[in-house]
Amino acid sequence: SERLVEAREQIPAGYGEPELGPISSGLGEIYQFEVRGEGYTPMELRTILDWTINVQLRSVPGVVEVNAFGGE
Repeated sequence: SERLVEAREQIPAGYGEPELGPISSGLGEIYQFEVRGEGYTPMELRTILDWTINVQLRSVPGVVEVNAFGGE
């Protein structure tokens, strides 16, 4: 819950609100997001996700695992 508040403060306006699903749904401890960018191919976006965003997320204390899906 505290981390959700911290995340909310760091997300620029217009990019949505972080939220947790109910624990019983299997989404209770999962944060899902999309990576979008005009002028980038799906392959380029996936590369940014794999080699930049995921690496940074793994370095956050308390993050146990980062799984990416979708893209090319």
